Amino acid sequence: MSVAVPDAARQSRTTGRPCAFTPELCDARKTMTITVLTYNELKPLTDGLPEGGRLALADGETVGGVLQRLAVPPHKRTELVLFVNGRMAHPETRLVDGDTLVFFSAIAGG
Repeated sequence: MSVAVPDAARQSRTTGRPCAFTPELCDARKTMTITVLTYNELKPLTDGLPEGGRLALADGETVGGVLQRLAVPPHKRTELVLFVNGRMAHPETRLVDGDTLVFFSAIAGG
């Protein structure tokens, strides 16, 4: 099941931050905010995020969970280079508040 990228209607009523869940869940769950950056042909996947690529998620979310929420096709996920805060990461890498996730295709023309 794919979860849509947050839009203006999907934000916490108490914090006003964008959230990948319904407003009720945003307020009921402890959330964290990360920054998501990507390039090339994957850029459209983050176009729906607020300026700066900020995304609110439930605490304990993984890189793989973010890729799934952003609707990265499963066959593309194996071709990605993943970084969290400038260090190589894996889909199982747990994210914490303030992290920056960067991903791009390992196979990109230039």
